[in-house]
Amino acid sequence: MWVGAGIAFLVVGFVTAALKWLGDYMSEGVLESDTRGGDLLVALSDDPPVSQALLSGCHSKGALPSSVSAMLASGQLTEIPSGTKMQLEHWSNDAVETMTIAEGMLKGRQVWACQDQVALLHAVS
Repeated sequence: MWVGAGIAFLVVGFVTAALKWLGDYMSEGVLESDTRGGDLLVALSDDPPVSQALLSGCHSKGALPSSVSAMLASGQLTEIPSGTKMQLEHWSNDAVETMTIAEGMLKGRQVWACQDQVALLHAVS
């Protein structure tokens, strides 16, 4: 009886670890700029004005809108290099995704980025 319980405990532990690893693998990704080799904007909070400025900055071509420049100057938005690795918390259909940066100066920091800048590694060829 003890042997059976021990084996069941090991199987449950193994399956749990495998599911966690798979979930982590599926949520690993990179942030990519739509301009070749360019930096991209991320928000350091999800406050509505910051999210609006982030969306404005993501979709602007050319000079950044004044709201974006103001948020950059205040430190509520920042730029990071294209290709920065991250952990996506969960995929949503929102325009802005929540993630944790996995490398660089913001390593371990939760940030928000425009959804069209997120590429999951398992989906990247």
